[in-house]
Amino acid sequence: MLDKITIHSGNFEKPNFKVINGIKFSAREIDVIACLLQGRPLKTIASLLTISLKTAENHSRNIMQKIGCNSRDGIINHIENSGTFNKFRQHYECLSLEAQFKKSLAHIQSELKSKESNCTILLGDKIPLFFKETLKKHLEFLGFKLTFNKEPLRYLSSQLSKKFSSPQVILLFPEEILKLKNTPLYKELRQQKSFIIVEIQEEFTHSESNLETTYYLAFLKLLARLSPEIDVESYKETLKKKFYSLDFSHATPIYSKENIKLENELPYSKLTYYFFISLIALLFLGITGYKFYDKKPELDETIHSELTLPAKNVFLERPDLIKRIHENLKEVQGITTIALVGSGGAGKTILARSYANTYLHSVTWEINAETHVSLLTSFENLALALCTTENEKKIIKNLREIKDVQEREKTLSSFIKRHLKEHPNWLLIFDNVEEFPDIQAYFPHDSHVWGPGKIILTSRDENIQNHTSINHTIYIDELSAIEKEQLFSQIMEINFKGKQKEQVNSFLIHIPPFPLDISVTAYYLKATNITYEQYLENLNQHNQEFMNLQKDILKNANEYTKTRYEIISMSIQKLIETNKDFSDLLLLISLMDSQNIPRELLDNYKNKATIDKFIYHLKKYSLLLNTEIANTFSLHRSTQEIMLHCLKTSLKLGPNNQILEAILSNFERFLSEATEHENYEKMKILISHAESLLKHASLFNKLGVAKLRGTLGYLYYLLADFEYARTLLEKNFNFLSKYKEYQNSNILARTSTYLGIFHWGFGHFKESLFLLEGSEKSYLKNHVYDYWGLARNLLYLGMVYWDIHQREKARIFFEKALNIYNRYLPNHYLDKAFTLSYLGTTYISTDLKKTKEYLDKSIDLLKKNFKENHVKYAWVLSDLGIYYSTIGEYQKAVDLDKQVLKIYKEHYPENSTNVAWALRNLGSHYCYLGEFKKSKDMLKKSFMIFKNSMGENNVKTKYILHLLGIVHLKMGDTKKAKKIFEDCYLYYKKENGNNNLHAVHALKNLGRSYIIEGDFQKAEFHLKKALELYKNNHSFYSEDVFEALYELYSQKSKSSKGKQKVVYKQQAIEYLKQALKILKDNYPKTSPHLTRIQEKLTEVDS
Repeated sequence: MLDKITIHSGNFEKPNFKVINGIKFSAREIDVIACLLQGRPLKTIASLLTISLKTAENHSRNIMQKIGCNSRDGIINHIENSGTFNKFRQHYECLSLEAQFKKSLAHIQSELKSKESNCTILLGDKIPLFFKETLKKHLEFLGFKLTFNKEPLRYLSSQLSKKFSSPQVILLFPEEILKLKNTPLYKELRQQKSFIIVEIQEEFTHSESNLETTYYLAFLKLLARLSPEIDVESYKETLKKKFYSLDFSHATPIYSKENIKLENELPYSKLTYYFFISLIALLFLGITGYKFYDKKPELDETIHSELTLPAKNVFLERPDLIKRIHENLKEVQGITTIALVGSGGAGKTILARSYANTYLHSVTWEINAETHVSLLTSFENLALALCTTENEKKIIKNLREIKDVQEREKTLSSFIKRHLKEHPNWLLIFDNVEEFPDIQAYFPHDSHVWGPGKIILTSRDENIQNHTSINHTIYIDELSAIEKEQLFSQIMEINFKGKQKEQVNSFLIHIPPFPLDISVTAYYLKATNITYEQYLENLNQHNQEFMNLQKDILKNANEYTKTRYEIISMSIQKLIETNKDFSDLLLLISLMDSQNIPRELLDNYKNKATIDKFIYHLKKYSLLLNTEIANTFSLHRSTQEIMLHCLKTSLKLGPNNQILEAILSNFERFLSEATEHENYEKMKILISHAESLLKHASLFNKLGVAKLRGTLGYLYYLLADFEYARTLLEKNFNFLSKYKEYQNSNILARTSTYLGIFHWGFGHFKESLFLLEGSEKSYLKNHVYDYWGLARNLLYLGMVYWDIHQREKARIFFEKALNIYNRYLPNHYLDKAFTLSYLGTTYISTDLKKTKEYLDKSIDLLKKNFKENHVKYAWVLSDLGIYYSTIGEYQKAVDLDKQVLKIYKEHYPENSTNVAWALRNLGSHYCYLGEFKKSKDMLKKSFMIFKNSMGENNVKTKYILHLLGIVHLKMGDTKKAKKIFEDCYLYYKKENGNNNLHAVHALKNLGRSYIIEGDFQKAEFHLKKALELYKNNHSFYSEDVFEALYELYSQKSKSSKGKQKVVYKQQAIEYLKQALKILKDNYPKTSPHLTRIQEKLTEVDS
């Protein structure tokens, strides 16, 4: 069913008599006169007009002063003599009806409470602006969120297929409805429940049948459709009674076409002309109703300073921000203040003006708060605008003759306070506030003194939000990519498409994302016709002629005259004037990456009190950006570039500058500390800052740069970016090796150590040993010891020897490193724990009890000093997992491996070798639990990561392949397993000789393969060779070979007869007893290996 509501504006005459007998009255004074003529006391007048009693008294006094009388009778006589008495009586009746309607709205609003509903208004271009605004204000007052859509008929035809969740109100003239009825669209429209047609009629007669079409009653009828839960009938009856009690016989349409303006300045049709004549009363019945809930005087009574905005075709509308401002200011209780904070050129002033021009207030005035003089001038202009008599204007103009400045300002302030209070719901814009104390004396705080109102304050000072007078703060952030393109296109007057659009977007990436910068760029390009590339080149060079031309172009384009360079350079100058230490700090942050600069880095450079002041003043000039990472701050890249350019000039930076050397040295120490303690969170943040410093390498001495480059290379290694780590470290090593004076330096020794660690990580043990042994010699030659560097060098020498299975030698280096940590670096708990863990693993094949003791010490140290998700904690847990695997407690090993994998995935990419290492251990231990599929999948994934990172012919890759061979063997694919073991054995033998444990393990597993194939001769050859090599390594891994020999001789016994069968069986039992002896001597009594061998012996004996 299609709802249809007819609205008629009424044919009431609005009094068009501001000048009576040569005396000019304001609209509000006309209202007061109308009430006085009806004998209403001032208290009743104040209530009727929703103004204060004092304001009503002031209006009455002003009227008497203008007329030259001192009583109500004098006013009546003046009006009677003018011949306008009847018009005033009619006006009073309109005001009375309006008041009743306002009461109804108030009651309805209280019923609706805070309920919000959506509604779409469809209207044509010919619907007058004031009608649209009246309807909009009334519905929004009652909590409706409105959307307006022009060209309703075209819109309807394209939208009817949709289901609407909110009502669709259509405003149409009668002939439009008639036209609609003759189309198929009308039939479809009738079936839609969500559409309401509002018919606008131009003819009206004062009768019962047409009374429903008056604006007030028709509005209530519309409201009943929109909110069925509201019973509007009682309100309608009240309004009807009020309507019939009044006499509108005096109403005559006296308006001419020239007094009416359409929203879009369209030509007038005859119908529209007559419609406007009859719609005039809406100015009473609708617009004056605004006073009820916004306390706004009529349009012609508002006081408004000139708030210039860019022309519409070059104006970037930011409706979301305007909406946020409105949301924060719409609930007026007393005085509400919002601060718009952002860098210069972010568009704060334009946003404030745009809001002021969008929403009507009794007084709207912009205060230029840039200087004290401009502040006073703005307030003097406001005072003049508030004057209602010539005498008041004379008082304000004569203020400058008062010599006492404080007295003069006090008088001005008192005048403004008194007059603003008479204009409730005012709006003041304090523009470009530098410091709040500058405006304190003129800032409205108390609504009892100033009256209720709103304040928008614009400032670059982010700290201003902490002031108690600020209710809300909106940070005006940079423009989005879409907004940048939109503003640029508007000014350039080009609709960019295709490749041209891509070029524009690529170009705009390099332009600071603020309205000022986009505007000046577009205007410059329009004026000069240079290419994008030429503009960027000029921009980056900060050429003075270019900047001067920018400024000239900007002056001609708009009111703003400061370029980005000027804004930043002036801020830097003020910062340095504030505190001499700020110049060093400014230089420091201008050399860092602009994003996520750690506060701790600055604290490490200057004392915390100075840094607190520095951060405060950076915020004061909006030089900082909001960051998501705690305890860091950011700058916009363009701000930082300008900052560095200014500082290079003002500080006269050159080679061997002490400030620069202090910055580099301090940062390298800070970075080294993060890497030494392997603080992964800090390392990740510092990478970009180290890279940024290296980009400015020409400013620093070469040795300092080399030291930083070496530390950064090692940091990349720790974070698993191996290729770039290698590039940096090799570049550094080659550079330092060229100079004799650096060849025995600690810097070269550290670089050599880091590069040696890199080669160890990739299984290049020969290269690693060469570099680590060379750096050890360099450390020991220096009189000034780098204890951490030496200890790290010794630790990794031990790790290399551990990996090539020279465990005794490895133990010596681990003990040396541990001694340095205990003696010189007692607080380096991480390195100490790591060394203890590795020291324990040197006993894994000879003394399991010691292994466990060292691992427990390592874990206790880590638990006391680090979070349990630290990567080194994971490493030690991994060693503990290997211990449990060695003694046969595979489930414990798997549980630890899962924990390790989880930690590594938190710190490293999925395809990193660290994650692959955890997968290797977990896959290996799943195999011994009999979960072969899981084992195979994990080992395959680990193998592919190592293969892609280090190549297939790498000791670490081969080791994972070896483990895969064991899985194949257990899954019955003996042929594939044997091929893998043969390949691995040949590789191990070639790389590290026949005596290393990897080669021995391969021999043992080859022997097991031959047992399964039934080739007992080859099996015995390989197993006995492996046994000999295990004994040479003093390893109790020989237990496993004895068990394999037991399996071999058991098979030989089964395949033999007679005496030989018994001999083989006895030999098998002997091998099993030897395995049991090794286990009893070296393994815990609870070891599953011990239990397994004992069970086998029992089974054989039975």
